[in-house]
Amino acid sequence: MAWKGLWKTATTYAVIGVAVVSVADITMDTLDLPPLAMRTMLAAVFAGLPITLLLKELIDRSIARGVSRADTTSKQAVQVNDGATYDP
Repeated sequence: MAWKGLWKTATTYAVIGVAVVSVADITMDTLDLPPLAMRTMLAAVFAGLPITLLLKELIDRSIARGVSRADTTSKQAVQVNDGATYDP
């Protein structure tokens, strides 16, 4: 697991999350939305962090495994490095 990549993703998410919550706070006050709307926005931002980190790790692992072409003549078969061959 690449901790550097996770910290970078978490920091980026936090910065964007603070910006989204700040804009939402101003917008929700202007539109006279109930306080429940702001609580829902905060819950969504907090719940999104672990989901984002999980998706980042899964994507990194799938990229690290890699994909290579098996046969480029007749069919477009793709061979994944785990040995399985998939035909589209």
